[in-house]
Amino acid sequence: MNYKTESLAYLKDIQRVYNKVREVVESKKDYVYIDFDDEKKIVIKDLDFESDFHFIIHNPTFMNNKFMYKLTLKPYNAGPIETKTVSVASHNNGIFQTLTNWISLIEQYETLELHPNSKVFQHYEKEIFKSFTFIDDENDDLPLEREKQILLSEWIDEAIVILEEDEGDNTQIIEELKYLNANMPKLNQKQIKLKFGRTMAKVKFTSITLINKLAEISTSWGVGKLLDMFIH
Repeated sequence: MNYKTESLAYLKDIQRVYNKVREVVESKKDYVYIDFDDEKKIVIKDLDFESDFHFIIHNPTFMNNKFMYKLTLKPYNAGPIETKTVSVASHNNGIFQTLTNWISLIEQYETLELHPNSKVFQHYEKEIFKSFTFIDDENDDLPLEREKQILLSEWIDEAIVILEEDEGDNTQIIEELKYLNANMPKLNQKQIKLKFGRTMAKVKFTSITLINKLAEISTSWGVGKLLDMFIH
């Protein structure tokens, strides 16, 4: 983008709006993350692998003496799940309120408990998250170091082999691990732990034997106490 082909007022408005959007996402990084980010478009996604919920701010324009932005979001509200695109002016808080409301919907989905098994699964998820000492809590806001990304990626590759050889139907778990492997560079350390915890909770919920097999290979790959507590 050649900045000097655009008006300064237009560029300053984009800077203000997009920086605020990034701040809102950062404050809710336990639920959402930025999947794509450039000068005129930001794509925000739900951290849940199974979800296709998204929020896109794009196509900033100046019309009728207002700076306007397209917002494409799914879901639009708590009603029927649908994708909707709206144009919102930037002179008030409409953009940020729409984003906040969208994130609030995701938060509400995460706290739903429609079945007694939900509490058991959430317990496993939190348990694994806390045990994931391979990643330091102090650096939750930062990307995972390159060396650790390589080690975790190699561990995931071997874990996928074990899951494929298992007699059970582990298709969804395998797809989630592949997704984490592909998107690891985009995520901060806390987001990696959240995604990993959710996927491994599904493994433990399915089979204690299987989670123990995955825990055992963590030592051979040098990833420390990745799932150490589940061997016992």
